[in-house]
Amino acid sequence: MKPVFSALGAINDFCPDGAGGAIAGVIDAESVAAARPPEGRPLIRVSASGQATRLWEGITISNGIGFSPDGKRLYQSESYKTLWVYDVEPDGTLGNRRVFADIQDADGLTVDAEGGVLVARFDSFGVTRFRPDGTVDRHYEVPVREAQSVSLAGPDLRDLYIVTGSSFANPNNLSEKTGTIYRGRAGVPGLPAAFTRFR
Repeated sequence: MKPVFSALGAINDFCPDGAGGAIAGVIDAESVAAARPPEGRPLIRVSASGQATRLWEGITISNGIGFSPDGKRLYQSESYKTLWVYDVEPDGTLGNRRVFADIQDADGLTVDAEGGVLVARFDSFGVTRFRPDGTVDRHYEVPVREAQSVSLAGPDLRDLYIVTGSSFANPNNLSEKTGTIYRGRAGVPGLPAAFTRFR
């Protein structure tokens, strides 16, 4: 797998595919680090046996990825562009990509047991929960701007964790990358994580 990854770019966010493998986004890390417009990279699946398959092409900055509870939809953040949803075909390929939520600051995401999509937003001071139809349900606010990641954990899967790339003490100095982890409670539990197993 290593030559495939190095040829494509850097992995940025992934999620288990429910079949022992994972779906992963690839980014043009060299261009991002140099503050150049990144070239498009694929969304890939890596099977349990280590085979990489391209699922979609031309994604500039791939971020959060998650499946709906029934596995029939895949959500993906394309930072600075939008939040996508794809139909998952019976053979595991993706089709019918369309905008799920017209936001440009989507980062990490997770999906809850009711199909709500919780999205960390790097320019909106927290996490927004979208209903399965794409409408906003609520916003979990934190006191710093750059929310990067979100998860639901704990014994009842309702502990809400939000990771930020800036701290309350110095919220505007992103160059130091002093982050914070906030914990709260969500109204809807998360989904148990699927296992991955690579050979």
